[in-house]
Amino acid sequence: MMQSLTTRDRDKWLEVIKKVPSADCYAHPELGKMWEASYPYSFEAVYAEFGDKVIFYPFLVRPLIELPFGKKIMEELGPCFDITSPEYGGIFHNFEDGVPYDIVKQFNEEFGEFCKKRRIVTEFGRVQVLLSNTNLGPGYNVRRMGKVVWVDLTKTTEELEAGMTKEGRKKMRKAVRDGVSVREMGPEGFEQFPPLYYQTMEYHTAAERYYFPKSFFEAMERMDEKFCFILGAYFEEKLVASIIIIQHGGVAYSYLSATNRDYQELRPNNLLFFDMLLKCKERGCHSFVLGGGAGGEDGTYLFKLNFSQLEKDFFIYDRLHIPDLYLKLIELKTEYEHNCSHEDFDPQSVSFFPIYRAEWRPGENH
Repeated sequence: MMQSLTTRDRDKWLEVIKKVPSADCYAHPELGKMWEASYPYSFEAVYAEFGDKVIFYPFLVRPLIELPFGKKIMEELGPCFDITSPEYGGIFHNFEDGVPYDIVKQFNEEFGEFCKKRRIVTEFGRVQVLLSNTNLGPGYNVRRMGKVVWVDLTKTTEELEAGMTKEGRKKMRKAVRDGVSVREMGPEGFEQFPPLYYQTMEYHTAAERYYFPKSFFEAMERMDEKFCFILGAYFEEKLVASIIIIQHGGVAYSYLSATNRDYQELRPNNLLFFDMLLKCKERGCHSFVLGGGAGGEDGTYLFKLNFSQLEKDFFIYDRLHIPDLYLKLIELKTEYEHNCSHEDFDPQSVSFFPIYRAEWRPGENH
């Protein structure tokens, strides 16, 4: 039978994921600290045991009252929620040859009932790329969205450098010659990072959801340093680039990064990213997920290919749990947009899921 957990059940949570070697940082309760400290979300998980085999599924529960028309939702529909993965996620398990279909189906059905009882209307997530577990069962819409770059850290330092592109090595060495240095930052790093990060988001004209509040970074500072740490690239003792890394279960991720564009010509990120790989290798990680780009194989993606040519397909998934509530939420979303003078908002033309969370952009929603 499926059991549920919250971050208040930390000991039990850790006990369960200890049985699942593939459970990385996105399955770890530590991750919940920054989300729960900054948003009205709860980081939760469900699991089921089948003898010595385990299926484990972590996710963020989000109240729909946080939406701009959330008050209207409460008045007309009552409390409603949806769930999403904390970046990469999906189902983690310890079955050697994949989860048998009958077990997937049983877990799927029990989770569906769980969502209905909790008034969780929709579900959206991103599959952990190294596992690529797309066998989620009936009701899920799973689709490939592109590729991500990853690095095999079991290679030697010499092999990692040799695996870089010629251009990548050239720019890394230029950074060293020009006086850029990299070092691990202490608690002060999480105070110095946000201003640089916000500048980076402005440069990329990032969506509002990427402007994490100060409390988000303060929560990172309180995390176990074995789980989360920060590196900085310096030029003449000035912080010119920085990156936050999270790791668990032998897998590390570059979670957030920031760069002072005035020092871009020094190529600090080329040195910073390579040193990051070496640091994670020293910490015992066997794999590093660099991720993808903001828009397919864009400049960010090509930059990551400087460090490794290993790629994995990237999948997302979604599921509708309460169809009648979903339709009513779309009606309230449409009403809200039209009241905001966005008369061209047409839910039938929106490809984003769930539709009620789609951001209106001129010319894109009609």
